Amino acid sequence: MRNGPIWSRTLLWARDVRMSVAYTEQARGDFFSAGQLTFSDIARVIEKIGDEYGRWQDIPCRTLKSVLMEFEESDNGRILLSDFYKAQVGGDFPPAFKFEFTESKDFLRELRALDDADPKRPSVILPNYIAARTNCHAPSNLYTICCSDECEGLLGHIERHVTAPTAQPAQLIQIVSTLSSDTVDAPRNLSVLLVSRLHEIASTHGGSVPLHGRLFAQWMHHAYPRECPFPHVTGEGSPLAANNWMNESIRDMTKNDLIKYVEDSRVSLAASAGATGGSDGELPWLAVEELFVDHRATPLATMFGTLHTWMHCALFLSFALTMARAFKSSLTSVCQDQKQVWRLPSFAKKSNSEKYCV
Repeated sequence: MRNGPIWSRTLLWARDVRMSVAYTEQARGDFFSAGQLTFSDIARVIEKIGDEYGRWQDIPCRTLKSVLMEFEESDNGRILLSDFYKAQVGGDFPPAFKFEFTESKDFLRELRALDDADPKRPSVILPNYIAARTNCHAPSNLYTICCSDECEGLLGHIERHVTAPTAQPAQLIQIVSTLSSDTVDAPRNLSVLLVSRLHEIASTHGGSVPLHGRLFAQWMHHAYPRECPFPHVTGEGSPLAANNWMNESIRDMTKNDLIKYVEDSRVSLAASAGATGGSDGELPWLAVEELFVDHRATPLATMFGTLHTWMHCALFLSFALTMARAFKSSLTSVCQDQKQVWRLPSFAKKSNSEKYCV
């Protein structure tokens, strides 16, 4: 809204950007004064706003992450759905989030932000919830601004050190154990379970770990549960665009629905805790691989690749021979049409019968 707090903060930020551009231009002796903007001045300010808007818009995302982390079950990037609703009913969230966190269980599943591996203890996956399309801002029909993917930066660090599409488990362990994130300190010793999972992935791929596959993405979620989203299998859920969720009737629960769910969950959780001793905080692991890019070269693929190369060479040689024959034929035809023919003199040590066109 134009008169709301978001608009006021945006306007203040835009003014700061304008002043920063003016300060930069001042160093070059080409600064503008208030109220005297040329077209080129305005263009520089708008360009700077476009460059910086994504990072500025990500600030509320970091705030959202900090708020949700206060309600985690065991520092594993999971929030019990009952606690998620209970905090909203009890007004435990900051005023800025007064109307947030009311998504229904079915809608959270559609957003791929629900972990219901244990039906009695469904939970909200923190990084998946933050990365959901409903938290995106669509200023136009041409692009959408979403919360930045912190896991992308972590994976980029690994890629720069590996410089290959696959890596050995020992190399990945060395890199990740020294790689810190917003909520994970390094250096650290990776758990026995994490190490065994990594070797398990490698065993299914001939001893190396593909960096761009679902299993390694799942492993990164276990290593950085608050930064890396849990990669659901293709077909699970259907992430909705920001301009579509408002039309979904299953999106929000009423306050009475929230209260009822919290009350019902209290009894259910107490019974499950007494029977199983509670949750140990272990994250779910689904041994299903999906390679986003398959870099493996089989002998058959290599053979076809070589054959493909030779076919290209054969086509090139055939084309070259055809052009040479055509050129020779045209040259002969031209010589025959010429009226003047020059014969080499005898001292040129060549046959007098050799002719050249002039």
